[in-house]
Amino acid sequence: MLKYILKEKLNTIERGPIYRSLFDNGITYLFHHAKDHKMASVSLSFLAGSYFESKKEPGLAHLVEHLAFKESTSKLIKEMESLGAELNAYTTKELVSFEMSCYCDDLEFLLPLFIKKFCSLDFTKEQLKKEIKVIEHELKEDLDNHEVTGVEEFFSKSFSFSYGHSIGGNYKELRDFKSEEVRSYYNKFFTSERMILTIVSGKNKRYQSLIKKLFNAHTLSINKSVFRFNDSKKIKNKLFSSTVLKKMESSISFFGFEGPKINDKNYYEYIILDDYLFDGMSSVMFKKLREKRPLVYGMESSIDAFHNCGLYLMIFNGAAINVKEIKKELTQTLNHLSKTKISNDFIEKSKQRIFKAWEMSFDSLHERAEFMLNQEIYGLSHKSLADMRSELSKVSATSIQKLVKKLYKENNYSYLVYKNKEKKNGNN
Repeated sequence: MLKYILKEKLNTIERGPIYRSLFDNGITYLFHHAKDHKMASVSLSFLAGSYFESKKEPGLAHLVEHLAFKESTSKLIKEMESLGAELNAYTTKELVSFEMSCYCDDLEFLLPLFIKKFCSLDFTKEQLKKEIKVIEHELKEDLDNHEVTGVEEFFSKSFSFSYGHSIGGNYKELRDFKSEEVRSYYNKFFTSERMILTIVSGKNKRYQSLIKKLFNAHTLSINKSVFRFNDSKKIKNKLFSSTVLKKMESSISFFGFEGPKINDKNYYEYIILDDYLFDGMSSVMFKKLREKRPLVYGMESSIDAFHNCGLYLMIFNGAAINVKEIKKELTQTLNHLSKTKISNDFIEKSKQRIFKAWEMSFDSLHERAEFMLNQEIYGLSHKSLADMRSELSKVSATSIQKLVKKLYKENNYSYLVYKNKEKKNGNN
């Protein structure tokens, strides 16, 4: 008999509490009542992403995600969509998640269909072959996107296989996967102790009895302990410098710095530093590389944080003739920031903008569900907007300068350049 072994109220979103129930087979259920909303957002997530693949299994988690939508006999997808449900799924380095949004009054009927569909695999060998071709086509298209291939190459050079390899895998290996390999991976990692069911609903009905009934019939495995990422020792990025000559019109410069892992105390320094360097047309790098000197036509950045490592990535698109000048401007900027503090006025205004963005994000039920999920998976120390605001308030000009000094040292960052392999006028 499926029983609750833990049930507690977690005050983690100021707009209403989160209720957490843990069942005796390891299934974790999170519920949040989103008052005044008519919709519901549901996610069924598994700690089963590409991080868990062996070197013989690259792309297998992503393939499982695709095949979970296939049906050999049932018509559950059609039935859910006919009732207005919108379905989606995604695979990350650490997670595979299936999502549904629907009218909250329809959730009681739709939830059993959703659970039944995504707590089992029901595909034929013919469907497997077709889906492999679909993913293979996606991967081949990515090869035509120099920025995508550059980011993939950056990860592969920065980290070992677990984080370094592509989520989509390699199309040459993908085509060799067999049905039994797919099912073996599913049975190993798509288990109850790795599963989190999250519901954010405008209707204040918590569905514990329904879920208890559903998982009596659809329990995946019996294991009383849950699997979660612990706050393990940080893995250092591997440093490198590389130039790749490709057939392309312009160039792309990638700069990678050590990023925060998801529970690092200096995560908030990274956010404000990135805001200063890259956010909007008043940012430092936009002014330097677009307004003062037209060296790039596009730029972006990302803070990729995982449970035991991180990468702060900066990307610049421009003419190959400007590659050296782009690097010079960025390194001069970081060198200056390591010696000169950002103004307190900017930092305080940045904090206000960031916190307002966090607050507005909770207008989205999907964002609330993702917040709850991350709290559960990573055991984040900052469990509420109030906690996050408190940590953000601690960021100062001195702490940001300290971060820049740590990030920017001679040869203390990784550098990758894609540019045209055909020399023109001696500029390449």
